[in-house]
Amino acid sequence: MPVTKVQLCNLALQELGANRIISLSETREEAVLCNLFYDPVVEEVLRAHEWNCALWYQPLAQVDSGDANYVLGSLDKWSYQYKLPTNPYCLRALEIPDHPEADYEVINRYLLCNLTAVTIKYIRKLEDESHFDSMLVRAIAYRLAADLADKITNSSTKRNEMIEKYEWAKRNAMAIDGIERERPQTDNDDWSTGGGFRP
Repeated sequence: MPVTKVQLCNLALQELGANRIISLSETREEAVLCNLFYDPVVEEVLRAHEWNCALWYQPLAQVDSGDANYVLGSLDKWSYQYKLPTNPYCLRALEIPDHPEADYEVINRYLLCNLTAVTIKYIRKLEDESHFDSMLVRAIAYRLAADLADKITNSSTKRNEMIEKYEWAKRNAMAIDGIERERPQTDNDDWSTGGGFRP
């Protein structure tokens, strides 16, 4: 069943024995803290593994030497600069599937390499909680509870307990996620000519 942001926050609060929230616009401490910690926690957990629900493929736009953000110079080992995607937002570049052995470097939201055209596989920021895998939800809830624990329970013991639960939930989620890893590519697969998720 898809989860909402409020429901996910309440899962974390429940682990701490704290009061549930109805809306993140509330002024109560629980809602204020959830607003503060939620996005950084979700991004951290998503970056930690190649979650199937967060994978995306997209061709990159090349940045030329006339652009104000062009960083390459004549002595650089890289010949081309590409801008990382913002829609969906790239949290972590994983590989260049067409050239899996190609070297590259990511600096300040740009990918530098020696390829004249690049499509990357990356972890995207999930803006809609309904796209979260159910086992990923549990891991995020425990990780959020860990950050909330210091402020809500004032207990380092409780924080450590939540970190242990997070590591346990993450391991289980990663194991199931691995079973669902992509099928072997066939000659009929052609996803490099356009952006988006490969079916």
